[in-house]
Amino acid sequence: RLQATYDQDTGAYGDPNNTWHQALTILGLQAANGDIPQSTVDALLNLQQEDGGWEYSPGFGTGPDNTALAIQALLAANIAPQDAAIASAIEYLKSSQTSAGGWGDSSSNAFALMAINALGQSDQDWSTENGRSPVMELLSYQKANGSFVYTWDFTDDNLMSTSAALLALFNGDYLFDGNDVETASQAALIVAPDNEM
Repeated sequence: RLQATYDQDTGAYGDPNNTWHQALTILGLQAANGDIPQSTVDALLNLQQEDGGWEYSPGFGTGPDNTALAIQALLAANIAPQDAAIASAIEYLKSSQTSAGGWGDSSSNAFALMAINALGQSDQDWSTENGRSPVMELLSYQKANGSFVYTWDFTDDNLMSTSAALLALFNGDYLFDGNDVETASQAALIVAPDNEM
């Protein structure tokens, strides 16, 4: 199915102007031990903006979640952390980090923390001048019941925010080595909205 979305003319998957289409494709191919076309990596690199970040798609403006996802995809494509594109993206994340230690909402915080994890950096390396770290800020979105909200403006339990936060908090990222499938410990998240189990 994924291969059906590949466009030989653009070298991209899905919408060639969509960061998430290119980044998630690269991450998926890496997880499946598939070949990652250089043209797809180039398509993602060409979407990087002058400020070092990535937009979801043209007109949305750069954002930390898009940028963090792009960093992880470039790492999955064996682009070195010292590469100019990744270095510029790291600078974008640093410049957009708030004094509270995060990036404005739980999902952006989780995605940025996953990129930090994938880069092999410590959350403490990203502490702000007032001592706030990305982990501290991410945990500020957790409710008493354990779930996470997207922002406190929307207080419902948010499954996407919760799953991203848990992955980030346990030092995870979206780089998945398909060779480790048989030996890796596995976990599952069971959602029981009616509490009938």
